[in-house]
This record gives sequence, structure tokens and C-alpha cells, in this order.
Amino acid sequence: MNAYSDFISQVVESVREDEDNGIELKKSIGNLILFGNDSVVNEMINFYKYYGVLDSTQANESFAKIISKMRKDIVVNDKKQSEISLEDIILLYIGVKR
Repeated sequence: MNAYSDFISQVVESVREDEDNGIELKKSIGNLILFGNDSVVNEMINFYKYYGVLDSTQANESFAKIISKMRKDIVVNDKKQSEISLEDIILLYIGVKR
């Protein structure tokens, strides 16, 4: 789902604090509110309620939970759990080793 990948990219790029990027991030969030799975949107709410930016280990973990929920919605069927851990998502996407 493009809305998921757009959101992930925009959050990671938001560290630059570019005004154009902020507009694109808002568009991505809007798309996810409209089209995203409820579990994904709820994880996004938690991320923005407590962190909002990728500036701490806890924020990275919260963001990784969003990615995990997105993967479950897109890739993993309801009968099977994802074999990719949150730690691995953080390491692969964000590049932060715990």
C-alpha cells in the first residue's frame, strides 16, 4: 500500500525539518487516516501522542510498531504471526542498534 510506504518515508525524512516535507507528511497522515487499517492508525496515534519525531530509543520502538502493524496488514495473514521482530525492524529501517 503506497500510503504506508509514503508515511514511513516522510516520518524518517521529517528529521530534516523541511517545510515541503511537512506538507507531504500531513498528506501521508491524511491518507492513512482514510485508508489505513485501524490497528495501524492506533499505533500512529500512540507515536504522535508520546513522541512525534524519531529522537529517542522509545520513539524508534514506537515507530517500529507502526511498521510492524503495516506489515501485518499487507503481508501476514491473520493466522500467522510475523517472524520479524521490532528490534529487527528498527535495525533494518532506522539503522539504530539497541
